[in-house]
Amino acid sequence: MKGYVYSLFRTFLYTCLVCMGSIVTVSAQKVNFTVEAPTVVELGEVFRVVYRVNASPEKGFEIFPAKDLELVSGPQRGQSSSMSIVNGRTTTEYELSETYYYRAKQAGSVTIQPAKVQVDGRPYKTRAHEIQVVESTAAKQQAQQQAQQNAASNQTTKEQQASSQNLVAHDDVFVRVAVNKTTAYVGEAIYVSLKLYTKQRISLNNHSYPEFSGFYKQDIEAPQSLQYEREVIQGQEYSSVLFKKMVVFPQRSGDIVIAPFEVDCNVMIPVSRGFWGLQYDQQRKVVASKPITIKVKPLPANKPSNFEGAVGDFSVQCATDAKEVSQNDAFTYRVTVRGTGNISLLQAPSISFPSDFEVYDPKVTRNVTPTAYGDKGSVTYEYIIIPRHEGNFTIPSFRFSYFNVKDKTYATAVAPEIPIVVNRSHNQAAGSVANFSNQKEEVRYLGNDIRYIKTSNVTVERPQKSLFGTRAYYAWFIVPSMCALLFILLRRNQIKQNQDIARVRTRRANKESRKRLKQARICLQNGEDAQYYDEIAQALWGYIADKYTIPLAELNKDTIIDFLQQKNVQETHISELITIIEQCELARYSPNPHIEEKEKLYTRASECIRVFEQNVK
Repeated sequence: MKGYVYSLFRTFLYTCLVCMGSIVTVSAQKVNFTVEAPTVVELGEVFRVVYRVNASPEKGFEIFPAKDLELVSGPQRGQSSSMSIVNGRTTTEYELSETYYYRAKQAGSVTIQPAKVQVDGRPYKTRAHEIQVVESTAAKQQAQQQAQQNAASNQTTKEQQASSQNLVAHDDVFVRVAVNKTTAYVGEAIYVSLKLYTKQRISLNNHSYPEFSGFYKQDIEAPQSLQYEREVIQGQEYSSVLFKKMVVFPQRSGDIVIAPFEVDCNVMIPVSRGFWGLQYDQQRKVVASKPITIKVKPLPANKPSNFEGAVGDFSVQCATDAKEVSQNDAFTYRVTVRGTGNISLLQAPSISFPSDFEVYDPKVTRNVTPTAYGDKGSVTYEYIIIPRHEGNFTIPSFRFSYFNVKDKTYATAVAPEIPIVVNRSHNQAAGSVANFSNQKEEVRYLGNDIRYIKTSNVTVERPQKSLFGTRAYYAWFIVPSMCALLFILLRRNQIKQNQDIARVRTRRANKESRKRLKQARICLQNGEDAQYYDEIAQALWGYIADKYTIPLAELNKDTIIDFLQQKNVQETHISELITIIEQCELARYSPNPHIEEKEKLYTRASECIRVFEQNVK
């Protein structure tokens, strides 16, 4: 009996806790009061406006109707609630809505004023919502349909097609390349969008993106499937299609022209009304945007000595993973450049480390997101350093110079110097010599003046000749000394060569390009086509940049052609290099059935690098 009572009490207590948790959950819920309505409507079109709140109000919604809108019906009230229990936590959701139907009475801009509601003694209101009311196209479409019906009864099919072509006005279908600025500095970010606008139903055949020669570009958004949106341009309603958003960085000064963006499409034109509804005729139309000229200004002449082409707004931070280390123990030194600008084009900085430090090439980590204002994020250079001698050292302050576009001046971000204490290694030999003079034992008297003479067979060995004074003796000193001297000379020569950055880049050009081609082979086997073409193109770009010490910011097709011609490189080699790069770009951004097979393109790229490595100096 006692057990049964205890069980009932435990069940009651658990139920109370669950209810209390439910009450706490509901009371802690944030109140949201929103309005939903279209942004573009036609004159005379009936549209819906919905107000929603996720709590129970004390009174109804307080609505302020617009003067230029006619109320057709409403309000239509609705409410919903739900409760869920997850891991013993109870959550209750509630929503109350009111729906109104309006009709626009005149064209122009109409603003729906904020609505008000009161929940638990606190007022809440929606945001103001603006609606563009455009002229109705129904009358125009009816006139076009009547004209097509008359034409269908009096003309042949060929004449119908000719007359239908005249219905596609110049502004019915067009494309635009929109930029946020037409004047910029070298390396300054320029936002570019590619859009198509149409008043008719269309089907896309093909499109061709501009080459953006003279720019370094980064895609911001490239939709996999094209989506239509309603947009008003100069009082006319269009269906717009976004093809791509990107940010580009001019790489040279002067006038740079963005080539036209072309779209090949079929325009669907209503020609007659049959038993199954409207009958459409297709007219093929190729539309192209106008060329856009960007005036690129060179950077001011008073450049700081440590300026390496950074344009934007940046900050720097330097840190080490330890301030005190032992001799010959490695530690990490990190330089982080953070901000917005041409971060993708930044090179590893030049830092004057103490000569007692052995410094390895940095590991570069980029965390960058392309935006309309440039690459936003950070790049980190991580150096592995091994101190070879004990003592107190200082890594000097790091100064990073860049051109600030807003202020139109050069600026320098500074990170403070970092002291490093290097202690003597505990594993190092002390170098002391042992002294055994005090450990000698006295010769003990054994009680016999004469030792016993052995009468058994005794083996007598000839004493070995002393090593002192022999050739081997001197060789033990001379050979290690010569090896040590040779090691010092080779090490100094290696350090001297590593200080020559241009020579180091030239030596590693072939090695780095082979790594890229090896990665391209892996992408090809995994079916990653876009990454495959990108790796081949980057292998060729990187090889030329390292082989001939061309700055990455100045690297483009025109620069490569001019530079190789100055080096008296054969035209056939230059043409083959440029052809492979163009095919990679074409295959990556605009697949073409006439591009060579992937395996053959890989072989051509490898052969091109081999020819340059053997024949071009």
